[in-house]
Amino acid sequence: MRNKSEQNLIPMNKQPPEVQREISRKGGHNSGKSRREKRAMADVLRMMIEQPIPANQRNAVQALKKLGISSSDATNAALINLQLVNLALSSSVDNKTKLRAIELIHRFIDGQKVDVTTNGKDVAKEPLVVQVIDSREQVDKQDNEDTDDEDL
Repeated sequence: MRNKSEQNLIPMNKQPPEVQREISRKGGHNSGKSRREKRAMADVLRMMIEQPIPANQRNAVQALKKLGISSSDATNAALINLQLVNLALSSSVDNKTKLRAIELIHRFIDGQKVDVTTNGKDVAKEPLVVQVIDSREQVDKQDNEDTDDEDL
């Protein structure tokens, strides 16, 4: 049996046309409001990212200088990119974090929203890269077993 609140619901296709228009109009207003809020947040974030690195973060500026990035180009965006590369190359983080960092780098470089874990395809089960990593571990195990057999 349905609960009481579900019993009072009327499907959209069974509503009178004027009610459907009113509900759609309210949805359109709310959608526009939501888009404006998201755009405003994105503008603020973009402005923050484009700011130069504060003077009290000398280590960050020095790290970027070692990579050939001048002090004038040392922005929060450059620092974020450096952190992403460090995450992608780090041996102290899990594979999921590495893959996410690689995906973000790929998106920034190509300007496309491509999921590198699935090669842009919808995959119902595991991501492709995880499967490749798992396969590589299996190959490594087989190689180790083969060398152990040869030692006998």
